[in-house]
Amino acid sequence: MKETILIIEDDAAIREGIGLLLSAQEFEVVQARNGFEELERLSHDTDLVILDIMMPGISGIKTCEKIREISNVPILFLTAKDQDSDKMIGFAAGGDDYLIKPFSYAELTARVKALLRRYRTYGEKPERSQAEDEWICVGKIRINFYKGSSICPQGCDKIIESFALAQAGHGYVLSIVGYHCLSFACGSGR
Repeated sequence: MKETILIIEDDAAIREGIGLLLSAQEFEVVQARNGFEELERLSHDTDLVILDIMMPGISGIKTCEKIREISNVPILFLTAKDQDSDKMIGFAAGGDDYLIKPFSYAELTARVKALLRRYRTYGEKPERSQAEDEWICVGKIRINFYKGSSICPQGCDKIIESFALAQAGHGYVLSIVGYHCLSFACGSGR
């Protein structure tokens, strides 16, 4: 499955140039002209965001903060702002990397591939095929955190459903204590 990269850049020439480069590298590319458009186009299938900082309307920094409220997708800032203080603000907002314009296409491609490799390798985003079918079983309770759904005995369904929805899409490692708490809450641990 192709990895999806969302490019948010108000300069059409830069946006389209990056889009052509990444498409030639076998990536699925989605483009947005500003942060408002981006927030509409960001989906669970987005694997990386390339984000300009200076855009009309909502800035790249604010857009990054909004993304971080709902996703851990890697964010690569692409900007003309080259001061150390600008970089620190970008990283503090949730950015993962920072590339200053003008940039070489070789460096951009290398940074994109590195961010995607780390995102997959270190478990920030589970493989879709595995996560969609991964259920945690606690007695008669089954929870799929990826989908935010659960199957459990009557009487504890609301507690477990709330728990599963709160973790939806983020994955979850259930500790031994968590396992026993869920078992007890649903009567199978008494």
